[in-house]
Amino acid sequence: RQCAAATRDRGVIVRAMDRRELVNALERGDLPRAEQLVRENEQQWRDAARSPWYWRFRLLNAEVLLSQGRAAEARAVVDAPLSVDEDALPLEARRAKILGHAALNLGQYDEARQFLEDASRHAEAAGLPRLALEVDVLRGLLLIRTNKQEAGEAATQAAHARAVEQRDAYWQAAAANNLGLERMRSFRFDEAIPFLEQALQA
Repeated sequence: RQCAAATRDRGVIVRAMDRRELVNALERGDLPRAEQLVRENEQQWRDAARSPWYWRFRLLNAEVLLSQGRAAEARAVVDAPLSVDEDALPLEARRAKILGHAALNLGQYDEARQFLEDASRHAEAAGLPRLALEVDVLRGLLLIRTNKQEAGEAATQAAHARAVEQRDAYWQAAAANNLGLERMRSFRFDEAIPFLEQALQA
C-alpha cells in the first residue's frame, strides 16, 4: 500500500509540474511548448473524464486555443458541463472565465458579461485571487468594447492596482497594455506611453 501511495503521490507531483510549466509557457507566449504539453497530458487523461486532472488540462487546452486566436474552438472544448468527482468549483470558475473570454473575442458581449460575472463569483468563492484578477481585466476590456470607456478604464485601473498589490507581473502588464491601447485609441498619446512601456518591460 505504501508503494502504491508513493507512486500516486509522484504522479500528482508530475502532473502539477506539467501544469505549472504549461501555464508558464502560455504566459511567456511559447505556444508550441504549451500545445505540446497539452497534447501529452490529454492523451494520458483521455479515458478519465471524471478526474479533475482531465479537466485541468482540458481547460488549459482551451486557454492555448484562445491564445492562438481560435475562440470558437476554445469554447467548443469546454462547452460541455463539468463532470468531476472533486474540486468542481475552481474548475467551474476557470471554465466560466474561458467561456466569457471566448464570447468577448467573438463579439458576443451579453454572453461574455454573464459568463464573466459567473467566473468572478466562483473565483471569489473558491479563494482564487489570481483568477479573479484575470476576470477583472477581461471585464474592463468588455466595458471598453461596449463603448463604456470611462467605466472600462476605471475597472482596468482597479485591476492594474490589484495586480501591483499582488505582485503579479503578468496581469499587471496585461492591464497596463489595455490602458495604454485605450489611450492610444482616444489620441491621449502622452498618457499611453508609460502604460505601454510598463507592459513591454514585464
